[in-house]
Amino acid sequence: MFSFLKQLINSISFKFFIKQVDAVIYFKNEQELMKKWILDPIGLKSTTVRDPMELIINLKVIFYFIKNIKYIFGKKFVRRARFTYEKSLIQLYNPKIVITFIDNSSFISEVSKIDNKRPYFAIQNGTRFDYNVEDIPKSVFKEINNKTLNYFTWGKYSEDIYNKHSDYKCYFIPVGSFRHSISGYYPTTVPELENKKFDICMVSTVNALSNYDLVRVLYDKVKDDEWNETNSKISRYLKKYIKEKNKSLIISLRGHSEFEINLYNSIFDKEDNVFILPRGEKRTVPFDFNTYDLINKSDLIISFASSTTVEALALDKRVIQIDYSINKQYFINYSNSIWQLSDSSYEAFSECLDYIIKIDNNTYSKAISDYKSYMIEYDSKEPSYLKIQNEIKSRLI
Repeated sequence: MFSFLKQLINSISFKFFIKQVDAVIYFKNEQELMKKWILDPIGLKSTTVRDPMELIINLKVIFYFIKNIKYIFGKKFVRRARFTYEKSLIQLYNPKIVITFIDNSSFISEVSKIDNKRPYFAIQNGTRFDYNVEDIPKSVFKEINNKTLNYFTWGKYSEDIYNKHSDYKCYFIPVGSFRHSISGYYPTTVPELENKKFDICMVSTVNALSNYDLVRVLYDKVKDDEWNETNSKISRYLKKYIKEKNKSLIISLRGHSEFEINLYNSIFDKEDNVFILPRGEKRTVPFDFNTYDLINKSDLIISFASSTTVEALALDKRVIQIDYSINKQYFINYSNSIWQLSDSSYEAFSECLDYIIKIDNNTYSKAISDYKSYMIEYDSKEPSYLKIQNEIKSRLI
């Protein structure tokens, strides 16, 4: 209780003057990228970042809160009061739009329900599974239809899964992956990889020990060690496979924690033909795009529960999605999929890799065609960031 009160007190700030802006960015995630590739090009240059964990005290906010007081009455009073406060603060900023890269937060969906003065936009930041969509809290404003929230999804699948588990009731606009659409403008920041090619790229999804509690809080269906045990098993299988088949391997780490680096260093030896790349090393841009560069440099992409495999499919890259979890909850189930593997034996692993590597391009493209178009949009002539720009512009006219 003491730590909670301390955190609450530290989150309070008094601001006597708040400047009106063109756009409010909810949460800091990818704020610089959204400014550069979405907001600035369409003339929305006056932006501010809103962290819902911050409590701003201002006389006008109090005034707007009193005007909005009707929204706090009902079940789940505390949540209603918090969202009503957020609406009051948005009224103070008086932006033309509100935008976020955290699409699976209830904040923007709830606030948009009670604020019909401006459009709200959420950009999908990763693959959505049943477990992490059904855990989004249901709306406390069920009596209000959402008419202002627009959701830029990767594809039709995202719309289906949100309609299945949540009560967003928003406008879904399939545009593909925003980050992927701009990744080509950020070449690798690691000089020794500039002219390298790899047979296999493993995208790590290891959770550092410090993140275990967060995973438990967000998704109580996820076992603490499941992600790391699965990544370890895939790594041990890859160590054996690349030695047997004489293949090169690069591992794109999820972060740069000692825990993750040590995990892979404990599996692979110096004589193994393996390059381990921590994320964020020699970082010169707001987001680390090295993994996207490695997709292009590699013949086969393999991972457990990584959004990157879906983004790679959009480019017709050869992909294997692995799920060795107990509940098999990290698959978007698709019948007769040659790129999904749940059999945890090495024999099945080796056989699957052999098949995906040797299959001809036409057969592979046909096999993934329906799944790819369902999961993620891709248009090289009108990339995701341009689609988002154009959609926002049309709403402002």
